[in-house]
Amino acid sequence: MGTPAYMSPEQVRREPLDTRTDLFSFGAVLCEMATGRQPFEGCSAALIQDAILNHTPQLQLNPDLPAGFQSIINKALEKDREQRYQFASEIRADLRRLKQEADSGGGRQGADVADLHRASASAWAHRSRWLVSLSASLVLMAMVSSGIWWRHRQRIDPVVLRERPLTSNSSEIPVTAAAISTDGRRLAYASNDGVFLKDVDTGESHRIPSPKHLSFFALAWFPEGTKLLANGSSSGSLPGLWVISILEGTVRRLRDDVCSAALSPDGSRIAITTCKAQEILVIGAGGEDPQRLTVATGKDFLAVRGWSPDGQGIVYARGFHGSNRELTLEFHDLRGNRPRVLLSDPRLEGFGPGVFLADGRYLYSRMTDPDHNDYHRNLWEIRVDSRTGQVKSEPRQITHWTDFFVSSLSASADGRRLAFVKESTQVDVYIGSLEGNGKSLKDARRLTFDDRDDFPAGWMPDSKAVLFSSDRNGNFDIFKQAIDQRTVEALLASPKDECDPLVTPDGRWLLYFSLPTWKRQASSEPVELRRVPLSGGLSEVVLREPCLSLVRCSGPQANRCVVDHRDQRELSFYSFDVIRGKDRLLARIDVQPPPGEFSWTLSSDGSYIAVVMDALSENAIRVLSLETGVVQTVHVKGWNRFQSISWASDGGWLVSSHPIPDPSLSSSPSWFVVRATDPMATVAGPINAESAMLLHVDPNGNAQVLGPGDFSILSPDGSKLAFPKETTVANAWMIEGF
Repeated sequence: MGTPAYMSPEQVRREPLDTRTDLFSFGAVLCEMATGRQPFEGCSAALIQDAILNHTPQLQLNPDLPAGFQSIINKALEKDREQRYQFASEIRADLRRLKQEADSGGGRQGADVADLHRASASAWAHRSRWLVSLSASLVLMAMVSSGIWWRHRQRIDPVVLRERPLTSNSSEIPVTAAAISTDGRRLAYASNDGVFLKDVDTGESHRIPSPKHLSFFALAWFPEGTKLLANGSSSGSLPGLWVISILEGTVRRLRDDVCSAALSPDGSRIAITTCKAQEILVIGAGGEDPQRLTVATGKDFLAVRGWSPDGQGIVYARGFHGSNRELTLEFHDLRGNRPRVLLSDPRLEGFGPGVFLADGRYLYSRMTDPDHNDYHRNLWEIRVDSRTGQVKSEPRQITHWTDFFVSSLSASADGRRLAFVKESTQVDVYIGSLEGNGKSLKDARRLTFDDRDDFPAGWMPDSKAVLFSSDRNGNFDIFKQAIDQRTVEALLASPKDECDPLVTPDGRWLLYFSLPTWKRQASSEPVELRRVPLSGGLSEVVLREPCLSLVRCSGPQANRCVVDHRDQRELSFYSFDVIRGKDRLLARIDVQPPPGEFSWTLSSDGSYIAVVMDALSENAIRVLSLETGVVQTVHVKGWNRFQSISWASDGGWLVSSHPIPDPSLSSSPSWFVVRATDPMATVAGPINAESAMLLHVDPNGNAQVLGPGDFSILSPDGSKLAFPKETTVANAWMIEGF
């Protein structure tokens, strides 16, 4: 929910939020800058929230501030958001106007222009301080306007760590790689807009020429500071290694087939991991004289994570694709000693960042809780003898962030400055139009614009509004948004998680699942299927069982709903009545061996059920007739591991599938390349990225790629598709004093 002192009244009341909520919080920060105190104070969160709702701040502004400053703060802190600033551009314009008046001498009380010219040096120093404060607020406002001002969730000890952003890219151009120079003065960073150099202290930056078709995910400085080592790829190809000359403005291909790389401290050697063979090689700075260090066995994967300060040891991650998901950090001594295991922990990130500091500390990234798909990543350290690889300390946590990924870890040679990319990801609802008999997705656009996760699940009967679940109130509740509107309507909210909203074929009822939030949920606790009148009314429990997963309904003519029940051997389907619950058994389908995940859909006429399973050996859609009980198998050519399915309007299906490795490009399961009919939809990446593609599959099993996607929801009229899509904000940051 955020820090209580900066909440808006609507956030305290748990109402739907919009951009004006952020402007209220900005007004609270602006007030604190002008007075030295927070506008809403109290000895407890409850008293602070009472002040936000019922009290008007009565604080004394710095007397050196111009008179107009108070009115800007008052308007930003209006309790009625209709009377508040409506857009960030409005408050920015007022701040600029006030600054211009102050610069010209018209902003001080009781002084004319002549008085200002006769002011003493001391008075000018006072005025300069508030001008700096006002300028700082304008910079902060620019961050709000560009979407980079987040509700910070990290806890940083101000005595120990000094943290600041080095870039402020928007979600359209996230930073993909960054590296600080050995002297700590320059930052090199890459985005889909190119490669850039930035002076860390002055902020001055410029572009380095690089081919537009290349996308870099790792950068490193050569010690002399005139070249960069870059790891990246072009669309649809395996990654490779390049050398970027800063002085000459050239990019030279060094080697193909490189999934990770690390440059030795003296810049004479490079440790790499090959994508195909999954082996670690040490090569010269020009790509010459490759020597094998180690190779993956079985289903292992390897990723180079850094060199020791003396250049005689290499740290790499080894992953084991098994039930325990164990990952290890290993130290390989180039002098011939046996490799040592530094850490063994399922919370490590296989392709995560790492850096060896000159004082013997090794820094790495670790998840908080991998069992709950936790987004929290923090920096940890251990002390290592760089000569032997012996661990000399217990792991120590350095940062206390939440909701961030960390990548591209690099440090200055003296270890005083640490640069990295901090990335936050959210899921938003997108909609698009289906054309070409459902085989082409056009005009896809973002529908929801909050800063939380939104998952589409259904449509209103008229196909004009999308139903989705969102955690914008802390836990998942159910919302509705018209496809031609920016405003959101809250439908259901409770301390539990509400998800998978579905309107019954007669348009009278809203069905949804209610369950404890994942942090408190016990695996054996039953799931509630509830109903509420679409016109409004009380919510009631229809079913409460431990093995429920999906409810699907037909079109309005058939007026049929079906609910499933799963055990270790079978997946059973029952007709379902909104009032009475389960009615009668319709059919069973064998699911041996039990799949990890499955999905099914009901045809519009209510006669057929199509089932898919998320299993490497499963490449089929099973079509079950509810009239005859006959199961027909449709094999999808070239695809497997299906996550979701829905019936398409042409009689085919919309299916999401994980990519499969392209044997012509890789003999290792660690990298995939998917060739799509649309070149923009071609995907390449590490297999553990869990990427999925949305397909249109015809009754003969021919698949057409629509684009990346985990699942989709077809509108009742069959003309539109709602689907989730990740939005990423990634920027380079730096910490000192760690």
